[in-house]
Amino acid sequence: MFPDGAVAFPTWAVVVLLALPVFDFLHSLTPWSRRLWTAFDHRAWSQFWSVVTGIRWVQAAVAGWLVVAVADVPLSSVGVRLPSLPVTVACAAAAVGLTAWYAYAAAREPSVPVADAPTSFTTTYPANGRERVLWYVSGCVTASVCEEFVYRGVVLAALLGVGLPWPVAVGGAALAFAATHGLAVLNPMALGFYLAFALVMTGVVVLTGSLLPAVVLHGANNVWQALEVFREDGLPDAGDATAT
Repeated sequence: MFPDGAVAFPTWAVVVLLALPVFDFLHSLTPWSRRLWTAFDHRAWSQFWSVVTGIRWVQAAVAGWLVVAVADVPLSSVGVRLPSLPVTVACAAAAVGLTAWYAYAAAREPSVPVADAPTSFTTTYPANGRERVLWYVSGCVTASVCEEFVYRGVVLAALLGVGLPWPVAVGGAALAFAATHGLAVLNPMALGFYLAFALVMTGVVVLTGSLLPAVVLHGANNVWQALEVFREDGLPDAGDATAT
């Protein structure tokens, strides 16, 4: 992994890092979150995902500040570095390809009235082009960059830095990552998925010595989930849709 895999933080900084998912639990209790996921009111869609995006970047900024200003180590100490040249090129090609694939699929979908956009427990369908752009920025780019940096990078290094054995540190970072998904983790299947996903991404980081491949794979997973929604969420036919 990156150097020795551990960064020495003061205890309070480790507590702050582990407390970052609290923002996600609080967000799950907001009126717009409950409207979207409990009442299936799609009018709360943009507000929900805009706030999620802001929370992720604030969490990443706090984690980055703790690394650089408090622990006084470079970001490369937590995996912010390029892997080998072939892996870097492959990651760049994959990122471009995934973006093009998503853009093509999203552009082909008819827009639907916001009130008619299907919803479910696991996802919400972006009803039109503006929402599909926001979902890509939030669900694909922001989630993959910020969550990998914070939980596979900073949190894991901080737990190792306090002397925890590798299995315990990896498990703790995985639980913190799962907690960022708010009340969804109360579903045992969802919790199991997030924990397994975190373990796989940690393995990728360990093998490559960089967060970049994990970021790309995380984004690929989210793009694939979005494309599955496009194909399977029972959208109205193009003839019944309202064009933008």
